[in-house]
Amino acid sequence: MTKIKRKRKIKISASLDFKNFDEYIIFNILNKFEADTLYSLRVVCKQWYNMIFDPYFANSNLSYGEPSILIQTPVSGSYRLGFMEMKGGEVIVKDLNICLKKPVHASYNSLVLVQYFPKPGDLSVGNPLTRKRITIPPRICNLRLDNVFGFTYIPQTREYKIVCQMFDKIICSCVFMILTLGSNEWRQVKGPQLPWIEKESISINSFAHSVVTEDDQDFLFSIDTTEETSHKTALPYSMPIIASLYTVGIGFSRRLYIMDLGGFLLVVLRFAGYAEVWVLEDFYKNQWVRRRRIFLEGNALYFRGLVGSFGNGKVILFAGFDFCYVADDIKLLKLEILPVVKADINNCIQHLNSLISCKSL
Repeated sequence: MTKIKRKRKIKISASLDFKNFDEYIIFNILNKFEADTLYSLRVVCKQWYNMIFDPYFANSNLSYGEPSILIQTPVSGSYRLGFMEMKGGEVIVKDLNICLKKPVHASYNSLVLVQYFPKPGDLSVGNPLTRKRITIPPRICNLRLDNVFGFTYIPQTREYKIVCQMFDKIICSCVFMILTLGSNEWRQVKGPQLPWIEKESISINSFAHSVVTEDDQDFLFSIDTTEETSHKTALPYSMPIIASLYTVGIGFSRRLYIMDLGGFLLVVLRFAGYAEVWVLEDFYKNQWVRRRRIFLEGNALYFRGLVGSFGNGKVILFAGFDFCYVADDIKLLKLEILPVVKADINNCIQHLNSLISCKSL
């Protein structure tokens, strides 16, 4: 009697149950495509649609994505979203065809935190690529526009958390509170509480950071959303030292910038004729490492801020008053004028295109 060979059945997740190796091969091939390409392929057939939107597939595909920059251009009282990336040494800008009343505050795993959407007073988390979102009930997030301090992700528990600053009428002071998405309970952050922070903040992994000034001294104020504690951290240099090294009369409005560098906090300190790039490699040990020194010449002396980075920090994009510059390890290279110069550079954030859905939170 001839023995009939049966095809091996491979089960990837609850919704993906491959009956043959052909489907498994399709999974591995599609898994290496970029998220926006996959999204356009969702209409090929029902099998591909179910595969592309499966949570297991989305998380597996996440590792093939490369963080780029979400730009937000003010247009007629709203912000138009675009996605900027570098391919083959060229900067490409894609219009996402999304307009918001208020800018995106933070992004993680392609999920963005948006205020005043879809209605005034709402706080939403969504994916700009898939257009899927959840709205936090107003009774939970009844906050003013400037309350949100950070939006973070805890890999160990797969939790997303929102950090807000609120005024406590009982103690007549500002306190920082944390909300885990999916819950309805705010918890107070343990540690030093500061006066109201008006400077922009940045969220990196499970931390929310901002540069704060006290007694003419700058320091890093951070909230660890895993432990739900706040911390003060010294910067690589103090601002009085930086100020003493400046060329008199140039009239810079800012001398220090922070941004996300592939999951690490990057600080750019601007001196007379050059800028230094520092990375906080170990938060709790306050371990700063200088990654590069960038020499500034000509119009580059007057750069007005950081736009973002490509290749997990291999290339850093600065915004001048008339041009954009890209920084390599040696100097600033002037690029052609890009649409990003029309964007509000304070609202350009690192963003990763993926198919992660907030519906699965």
